[in-house]
Amino acid sequence: MSAGRTKVLVEEVLRRLKTVETASTRQKDTGKREPAVAVYRSFNPALGKKDIVGALPILQLGEEAQKHEALAFHVMKLRDPRFFTFRDSYLLRFPTEAGVAAFRRLARDAWVDDVQLRLEASVSPRTLEAGALYAELVQRAYESEAGYRSAVAAEGLRRTVPPLHTLDWAKVRAVEERSVLVWDVPEWCDGKRLAQEFWWYSIKNGFQLYSGQGRRLMYVAFGDPADAMRFKRNLHGSHWCGKQILVEKL
Repeated sequence: MSAGRTKVLVEEVLRRLKTVETASTRQKDTGKREPAVAVYRSFNPALGKKDIVGALPILQLGEEAQKHEALAFHVMKLRDPRFFTFRDSYLLRFPTEAGVAAFRRLARDAWVDDVQLRLEASVSPRTLEAGALYAELVQRAYESEAGYRSAVAAEGLRRTVPPLHTLDWAKVRAVEERSVLVWDVPEWCDGKRLAQEFWWYSIKNGFQLYSGQGRRLMYVAFGDPADAMRFKRNLHGSHWCGKQILVEKL
């Protein structure tokens, strides 16, 4: 890239950041610093924050620019609250609305998987509710099947779950790193039997989430995130009792 082209690019990104910083200053003056959640749609279930940030032109500006509010976001996959399956979307939580605006400007020329990086124009209350419920239920599932079942059966759970933007997303991510979904294990295999069959993994608990139409879905929790990853790598695509086992990391 020529020096002239680089200078123009730097000036353009700085202009975008300056515009957002002005909006951020106005927000500070009003005393409103509520976290904001945005939605990014993608059919790729394997993306992380590094993949998203890596597509932004701001990385060419060095370390100081990388600390900007536009990059101070957390990522959570939008999953079905009850069955934990991926819903083709990612939730991005920013410190403020100004951070969302900054990200939108920087992502204007960004691409991920040959598709332009775009946040949804708005986030529906139903999406926010689904994200909050998932965060609550996956943490309960990690602790025990009984905790998960009681939460699913509880009336009014949707009204008692804290708003999504107030939750500890780092804690949810720590649970996800120790969790997998397993499709089509034999009907006779519950969490206890699974732990016996694969005793060299630190399987903490496991139980059935769904069974029907010839398919079966289990949630499995591990004490060690490295074991969860090894289990996925070693078992995904293998055959057990005549069926192919599919394993997905949360």
